Amino acid sequence: MIDIQDFCRQIASIEAGIQANPIVRATSNLQAIRDISDVRDFAEVIVKLAEVGKAGEIYNIGSGIGSKTEDLLKSLIVQSNMTEKITAAPSEKGASFKHERHMVANISKLIEATGYSPKHVLEETLRIELNHWRQTLKTLYNGFNPAQLNATFST
Repeated sequence: MIDIQDFCRQIASIEAGIQANPIVRATSNLQAIRDISDVRDFAEVIVKLAEVGKAGEIYNIGSGIGSKTEDLLKSLIVQSNMTEKITAAPSEKGASFKHERHMVANISKLIEATGYSPKHVLEETLRIELNHWRQTLKTLYNGFNPAQLNATFST
């Protein structure tokens, strides 16, 4: 499964100097295509389904649009303030990608029942998640910048 949070955490760590190696390790198949949706869209459509959906009926919730994992990671790297320094690579942990494949939700029944249309653009969702990790690391390290410490000891 795509781990956007892990990508964002790694990028924010690199930006903050916490992760010295500027390589984002992907633990999922970078060629996999997934249906990525914003949780705010999910929440809204679940409420709508509770109001108008048929009991016992099954509805697929998603965006109905496939995104390649590699493209998502590249988009996050472009949003970083270190675009020229950060690169991506497969994880060295030896993860198996045999189960990874093309998975996009067919949301035609959902649209018919609710008139659903995702409101949040994927780029915005990625930006929000990356900013969340930037703020989280800033809070965790209380403004301390490990890169400054590294620079002090390397001179």
